[in-house]
Amino acid sequence: MNPIASYLTSLSSVISTHPHSNAIALIAYFWPSHWSIVKFLYLLTRFLPFVEIFAVIITQISSNSSAKQCQQRVSVATWLITAGFLIGEMLLALRTWAVLLRTRRSTVFLISTYIGVLVVPCCICLALFLKSLKFELQGVLSSSVVQGCFNTQESKIIVVAWVCFWRSILVCRIFFL
Repeated sequence: MNPIASYLTSLSSVISTHPHSNAIALIAYFWPSHWSIVKFLYLLTRFLPFVEIFAVIITQISSNSSAKQCQQRVSVATWLITAGFLIGEMLLALRTWAVLLRTRRSTVFLISTYIGVLVVPCCICLALFLKSLKFELQGVLSSSVVQGCFNTQESKIIVVAWVCFWRSILVCRIFFL
């Protein structure tokens, strides 16, 4: 592997996991307290980035991979990152629900917005996007100095997932302001 690419991969890993480095110290405070779904989701959002970074690094540094293996590795990494994003959004929805005094109206609205506007459209768009990806082996791209999986074709449908995300934020702002 090219030394510069190796350094950049290491640097991005450190930068991505540094905010979570004190998460291990949190276990001493969290472990003895009462366990709840919110506590579990919080700890998941704190530790899932370590798994995500590992999946991304494996994808980036893998050599002698077939296009199918690249597709599988990128899919796993992408779904892990999406799961982390959706869990974080669920925690924000739970906080909003608690602030809104847990009314029936806010419960129905937040659940329907979370599932109907964010989760379902994002997952459908992501599945279609991952299906559209095409990869080439390193030997085919001989001018490249970085090893790993090289994406040569994709669909632009991933933009729809981001639109759904921003639309859900705007809908919540309009509803609660």
